[in-house]
Amino acid sequence: MPLEECRTLVAAVFARRLGPDAVPPRVEDGRGRRHAAGSREVIKLPRWARTRPVVLHECAHGLATDGHGPDFVRAYVELLVEFADFDRAMLEASLSAAGLQVTPAGQPLRQPALRQPRVAIGRNLGARLMAIGIRSMAQLRAIGAVQAWIRLKRCFGNAIGEASLLSLAAMEQGRPVEELDGRTRARIRFAALGQLLVARAHGVWMDRPRRPRTPR
Repeated sequence: MPLEECRTLVAAVFARRLGPDAVPPRVEDGRGRRHAAGSREVIKLPRWARTRPVVLHECAHGLATDGHGPDFVRAYVELLVEFADFDRAMLEASLSAAGLQVTPAGQPLRQPALRQPRVAIGRNLGARLMAIGIRSMAQLRAIGAVQAWIRLKRCFGNAIGEASLLSLAAMEQGRPVEELDGRTRARIRFAALGQLLVARAHGVWMDRPRRPRTPR
C-alpha cells in the first residue's frame, strides 16, 4: 500500500474504535528499519510492512497496553475482521488450536492514553484560527495545514507568513516545529505555494465579501 493509503486506514481504524474526534497515531516512513513499530502516538512502516494485515497489527498496539498479550490479540482479531474481511470463526479456531490466550469478545480492553506532545502555538495564531472557524485539532486535520494557512492568508494577508505555515503543519502532525526536518519543510512550502497560486488564479482569494458602495 502507498504510505498515504496506510495513513487513511489508520485514521479510519481509530475513528471507528475511539470516535470521530480521536487523534490517530502519526504514520511515518520506516525505511531503514528492519521492523515495523506501533504505539498510540506513532506507527513506523518500512516498505515491506505496508500491507493491510501488518498496518492493522500496528494499530492493535495502539489499542491495547499488553504488548502481544490477550488484549492485543483481541484488538487485532477485531481489526482483521472489520477492516480486512477475515473470517472470525477461522481466526478464533486458529487461536484455540495454537493455545493462545485472547480476551473474550465484547470485554473492554485497557487502552493506552495518548501522550499529547507540547506543540507551541502563538496566541495570535490560535485566535486567527478561531476567527476563520477552525476551533479544534479535528477540524484542522480535516482541512489540512496548507488549506488552513491559505484561508488565514485570505483573511489576514501578509500577517500570515511561513512561520504560521510550519506551525500549522506541526500542529496537524502533533509534533513540535523543531522536529520538522528540511525535506518535510520543503514539501510543505512547495504544496502551499502551489495551492496559493491556484487559489489566486481562480479568483477565490478574499473570503470577506466587499461592502457595496453606497451612492452619494
